Amino acid sequence: MIKVRVPATSANIGPGFDALGVALSLYARVGFEETESGLVITGTPERYAGPDNLVYAAYRAAMERMGLEVKGVNINIE
Repeated sequence: MIKVRVPATSANIGPGFDALGVALSLYARVGFEETESGLVITGTPERYAGPDNLVYAAYRAAMERMGLEVKGVNINIE
């Protein structure tokens, strides 16, 4: 399992919002666990738990850039 923690922001509205997210110690935590097949995304509303999820798109892009096969994955978003 790989876990990533990034400062929470307000959708890049401006640098002040990003700094506020860091100052308040607000973080988005995402866990990735490779599986043989399929996609399971938890911690988000059902409408965002599909293949068009931006976290999943970033995962696929990173895997492809590293030349790794994209199999199944369980993603947990906090």
